[in-house]
Amino acid sequence: MQSDHQFAGQVPRITSTLGKSHAASPRASSTSPISSPQILEQVVVAFQKRPDVANVLHGQRRIRQGGKGRRTALFSSIKSGGAVPVESRLELAHAVTLERTSHVTRFRTQALCIPLTGRHVAYPDFLVEVASGMFEVHEIKPSIAHLSSDDAQRFAHIERILNRVGIEFRLIDATSLASGRALEEALLSYTRGHAERYSPSQISLAQEVLASKSFAWFSDAYQLLASHHLPPCLADYLDFHGKWSSPPRTNASRRGRA
Repeated sequence: MQSDHQFAGQVPRITSTLGKSHAASPRASSTSPISSPQILEQVVVAFQKRPDVANVLHGQRRIRQGGKGRRTALFSSIKSGGAVPVESRLELAHAVTLERTSHVTRFRTQALCIPLTGRHVAYPDFLVEVASGMFEVHEIKPSIAHLSSDDAQRFAHIERILNRVGIEFRLIDATSLASGRALEEALLSYTRGHAERYSPSQISLAQEVLASKSFAWFSDAYQLLASHHLPPCLADYLDFHGKWSSPPRTNASRRGRA
């Protein structure tokens, strides 16, 4: 399983692609630049907003779930305190990455509205708060290498706007995100590993127990933890957060890692 170093080392620091453009409301001006207080106020509002009755943390642009040909999903984020809507498998994979990255404290999707030229606005994919108290904007694209020149220019323009208020851009593509079986196993570890709360002493002891042996299969780790009167799903918790080098769950996953 991938851990924090993936997020820190593989995410390019170039520009964030705020690629979703929409017609702005009548209030939006095509000539007046957005002010620093307006952007920072949006950040504050985004993280103050509570989940709705369905425990969903909607952004300024709502992601409608379902629909033919759509790959939307709700990621139940412990860090964010609710279900975070995403609209692609790539965005889901990045939500998983943010959840397992220790220096990320919380995140939102579609939370900022940035005016572009003309009567258009852009909604970044992710607004992220890190442990230092700073904020980042992440945009997810299939390929950084295949961005058009128009897109690159537009993204650079928006980057300048957000950099003026101390918000950093990160552009992420499929090359640095889990996919296929790796993503499914990460989601499984997350779900199982966070079904209950563990004390620091339980986590520490589980690490010691699992480090004392090698395993052919993931299920062997469950049995060992149970024999030490520890919750078996601590193996999933440690696996998800990169605190244990886990064995394959099945023959198929072993072949997938080869």
